[in-house]
Amino acid sequence: MRPVGSPGDVHAASEVGKAPATARHGPGADGAGLPGVEVYREHLETVVLPFWLERAVDEEAGGLFTCFDNRGERLLGTDKYTWSQGRAIWLLARAADLAGRGLLDAPAAHLLDLAERAADFVLAHAVKPDGSCWYLLDRLGGVRTPDTPSIYADCFVALGLAELARVTGRAALVHQAVEVYAAVAARVQTGRFPSAPYPVPDGYRAHGAAMILLGLAEQLCRSVGELGVEVRVAPEAEASRWLDAVVGTFVGPGSCIRELVSAADPGESALLSRHRTPGHALEGMAFALKAERSIGRDTSALARAVMRWAVEVGWDEEHGGLFRYVDAGGGQPTGSRRGGSFEELIVATWHTKLWWPHIEAVYALRLVVERTGDPVLARWAQKVHDYTFDTFPARPGEGSEWIQIRDRAGAPIDRVVALPVKDPFHITRGLMELVELLDGRPGATGAGR
Repeated sequence: MRPVGSPGDVHAASEVGKAPATARHGPGADGAGLPGVEVYREHLETVVLPFWLERAVDEEAGGLFTCFDNRGERLLGTDKYTWSQGRAIWLLARAADLAGRGLLDAPAAHLLDLAERAADFVLAHAVKPDGSCWYLLDRLGGVRTPDTPSIYADCFVALGLAELARVTGRAALVHQAVEVYAAVAARVQTGRFPSAPYPVPDGYRAHGAAMILLGLAEQLCRSVGELGVEVRVAPEAEASRWLDAVVGTFVGPGSCIRELVSAADPGESALLSRHRTPGHALEGMAFALKAERSIGRDTSALARAVMRWAVEVGWDEEHGGLFRYVDAGGGQPTGSRRGGSFEELIVATWHTKLWWPHIEAVYALRLVVERTGDPVLARWAQKVHDYTFDTFPARPGEGSEWIQIRDRAGAPIDRVVALPVKDPFHITRGLMELVELLDGRPGATGAGR
């Protein structure tokens, strides 16, 4: 493998709503040295996809095995989390699409077959008549009891089905995706919804739910638009609605993103209110940028401001990398506590370095630089890229693929995050989005363009 080698503008929220810009800017002088598409493509082809295609495919029942240890050395179980299976449909379908367009050296027909078999498994065993989904299945699709519902599992099923519909032209799949989406959106609107593995504490509204629904609505915009079908929701209006929810509820002073908001704690004295998740802020702004042409709104000012805030407040100046959680003022989260598993998670893991915020940051920062030419974010894009690819890909003797969970100084941690799985989604999604974004051949229609 080739070696891979100030707070934001507080007025950014008011900029959302202007007509989208039509120019696409390169990184300019400050971003001239940013990695080219071949870096990300080669890493996909030689490191990431081989691990999953050679070791994780369930040839018998369909879908992927994901319950590997953090080092990728042992398969710990064959249960299937619906969260992960929905993501597997998406990544297999997108990889097949890239391979079919010559953007990835991979077996397109085989990848598409795997995606369709994973979708068949999910539709047969995970999706309920009301549009919600079972959370945990055994290898052959039996429901593990007691089941723990989660809108996030449902969202990832809808995401996967919508992408597979786009790639195959199977309109029935996008209609199914819309049904699952509509069921989730209705529950989130009530303010009370299941969100395992991180239940939203009573009295709080969660940025994560609005962010994921914005990303899902953006996917529906692309899928429905390319298929040219009519569905029972207007994806563009839905994306705009969730962007409004993010801006109206969760964007705070200094263009911060507040992860949990409570009307009972407007001064943010509690730990739950004060903690921030820089990775979610970056991921959500990438969704906003990708949706802007579908919804007819320019989100670049908002994205630039939030991303500057996220990297500045989230960066570990001593060891490098982005903290998992930080305080509203930076550093270790502070504030009063009322007890509960969410608080314990924040306190115990705030300083860890996780794979997903970093690959999301690599893509989000590169997307905003390609769109706007922002020189400050171009420098951050290089800095985050260097840290990510120096830190997370497994070193000799450490394991396979990426070591997804590391301590503050970068040493592997053998524990789980969210689900007891080695997640295939964020790395493959980030790399594939980068390939689409940076590939310059005529006719490329990458999600970031």
